[in-house]
Amino acid sequence: FSEIRVSPGDGTIMIIFIIIISIITMKFYGRERELQLMEHLYARAPSFLVVTGRRRVGKTELIREFCRGKPALYFYVDANKSIEALMEEFWRLTAEALDLPAYIRADTPEALLEFLFSYDQPLIVVFDEFQRFLKIHPSFISQMQRFWDTKRQNAYLFIIVSGSSVGMIREIFLEGNAPLFRRADNILTLRPFGPRECLTILDDLGVRDPAEQLDLYLLFGGTIYYYTFIE
Repeated sequence: FSEIRVSPGDGTIMIIFIIIISIITMKFYGRERELQLMEHLYARAPSFLVVTGRRRVGKTELIREFCRGKPALYFYVDANKSIEALMEEFWRLTAEALDLPAYIRADTPEALLEFLFSYDQPLIVVFDEFQRFLKIHPSFISQMQRFWDTKRQNAYLFIIVSGSSVGMIREIFLEGNAPLFRRADNILTLRPFGPRECLTILDDLGVRDPAEQLDLYLLFGGTIYYYTFIE
């Protein structure tokens, strides 16, 4: 907290409290095997990867770590937005990331997929919480199936979709009548960290007392998200 005293000119003093929030970005831990798999799929693009697992287990962090230094588009499927709003946002992000001229527009599902599959350079495309399309605009998933089936051979894409709803991911990718059944090259289920990784994290964060480490591990388990609150 910082305190600033301000006089408005009438003899009174206003005290303004400024809250300074320090955001600590933790370094990336573990997931070597997962990163190796992703590098393998990236090298043999076109490829399609599904990353699933419960909330806050580290799916987004894994994907962002893999994309570091690579040409990548990251699309978050917000359940509170319409398909029109999402496509406008996704196209804006695409145009900015690829430095496209303003006269190029692809802000509908069909046009966006057409552009991505015809892009002539290696490109990672991430759809975070992909399963939400089932409620927002189900036909986007069938359109993805059609483009993957008909145009992937000439594409340079590594498509990564992630989702926290294992049941809905199963409905899209694993059931026999699923729209993207057998389209994914791999389905990666991310597990919580084990005790060894968590104790390493706690040690790096300055928690070195074994009893305290055990208490925190029993409290947080292997869910990496909660360790970001420890200084």
